[in-house]
Formats: sequence, structure tokens, C-alpha cells
Amino acid sequence: MSLHAAGATGLRVKVARGATDASITLSIADETGAPVAEIDALTLRALSTELTAGALDTLYQVTWTEPAELPAAGDEEYPDLASLRDTDAMPEWAFVECPATEPGDDVPAAVRRATAHALTSVQEWLAGERFGSSRLVVVTRSAVAVDDGDQVDVSAAPVWGLVRAA
Repeated sequence: MSLHAAGATGLRVKVARGATDASITLSIADETGAPVAEIDALTLRALSTELTAGALDTLYQVTWTEPAELPAAGDEEYPDLASLRDTDAMPEWAFVECPATEPGDDVPAAVRRATAHALTSVQEWLAGERFGSSRLVVVTRSAVAVDDGDQVDVSAAPVWGLVRAA
């Protein structure tokens, strides 16, 4: 392996056949095409089933957990977090509802709209010192399937993942 540079924020990787059928080479470049690293030979091997026999029980899985009871929302509504920041008293809980996909929506645009709304809300919340004593709840509808046959809102699902990763 040869390392030519460090600090790239984006990479492009070219994978090519190696000298043997069981190996590959990797050429790694930054966004401008400048070389970052090269791997002359990466040997691939089949994984023995004996090595993975007990591993299935240790894999992580996503499961549904019933939500805890939340306090009732107050009567006050604010169009955005900036309006909430300007109030005299901060609530214990603040709820931000993410837009759902409407029939006839352009799905990629709906995904961008929902994720941008969630990301902006979370970033603004974290940056606002006034929000320190309150909790932010990002509300989605149908972001994940809870029961078999549930329809998932494809614009809400990435929001759910984004907030879980925050």
C-alpha cells in the first residue's frame, strides 16, 4: 500500500483485477483526481461457514420499541424554532413535525424537503443556547414499518435515520 496524501473530504476508488483471480488492486483519488493511495494487491478469500456459525446470534437488528409516554403538548404553536427562541419561557419539550409525502409529490424532492427540514431544525436546536434546558422531538409519520404490511413514507424514512445518527 502506498499513501500519497491525507485529508481528502471525498474519494473515488477504481477497482481492477489483480495479478491473480483472487486479488484486486485499488487506486484511490480525491475529488480532483489527485492520487491519495494505491493498494497493489488485496487478496480475497472465501469465508468459512465454520467461522460464522455462531455469529448470527450476535448480529445487531432493528426492533420496534414502544415509545414512552410523553407529556401533553402545550397549546402554543410556533411556525419555526426562531419564533420559539424569541419567547419568554422555554417549554420542556419542543416538537418539530417533518413534512410527509403527499399524493402526487415528486418523491426525490419530498425526500430532500423532509431531510433538509429535519437537518436544519436539529442544527438550529443544537446551536441555540436558549434550547439547552428543553428537549427536541422530531416527529415523523410512517418513517418505519411497525407491523407487517405497514406502508413506509419514503420521505420520512431518511429523516428517521438522520435523527438516529445525530
